[in-house]
Amino acid sequence: GGGGDVGVSEGGATDTQDVARSLTVQNTRLRTALLRLKEQSELERNDLQRQLKTYQMESTSKQEIQIELEELRQTHSTTLEEMQELKDIIDETTSLEETIETLSDKVWNLEEMNANLERTIREMEESAEIAAEMEEVQSDELKMAMKDLEGRDALIRNLEEAIRMQRRREEDFQRYVSEFRTSISNLKQEKAALMTLTEGNQGEKSQLLATSK
Repeated sequence: GGGGDVGVSEGGATDTQDVARSLTVQNTRLRTALLRLKEQSELERNDLQRQLKTYQMESTSKQEIQIELEELRQTHSTTLEEMQELKDIIDETTSLEETIETLSDKVWNLEEMNANLERTIREMEESAEIAAEMEEVQSDELKMAMKDLEGRDALIRNLEEAIRMQRRREEDFQRYVSEFRTSISNLKQEKAALMTLTEGNQGEKSQLLATSK
């Protein structure tokens, strides 16, 4: 009876491997679909603040995923060790049918648990990879946005400097016009003085001519 149960357990293990392979194919297809969806999506620059918050939240989520993944790996390793120990005990106690049946059930349960753990680990690994890819994309978007902002700041500084230079040129021109008007006014005054002086000299010459006659 014990030997037959061991055969059933081995057959169950083979079925479990088939299911695991099928799940691996399904996970691969799901991952390919996820990657295609990711490639088709675009991040909107107007949502930069929301993306930053999401980026921070996903960074925390990624750390939690990595911690949980490490714990699952340790549990998986421990389960494999326990399963091997139980298999060794079954080989050494073939004469104890009741013990063999009990241990066979435990091995089957451990194999099923192990398959579930492996599937969970694969899913966690894929989630961690997606989180890492999203983090990298968001980091690139953030750098591009910051670079764009820096470019705008530089443009604003250049425009402000151009405005200051234009104002200085206008002030210099106004000062030049003012000085030119002052010069014209001085010349008019000097001309008027010369005209007055010339008229005075003409009057004196006329009087001298009249007296001499």
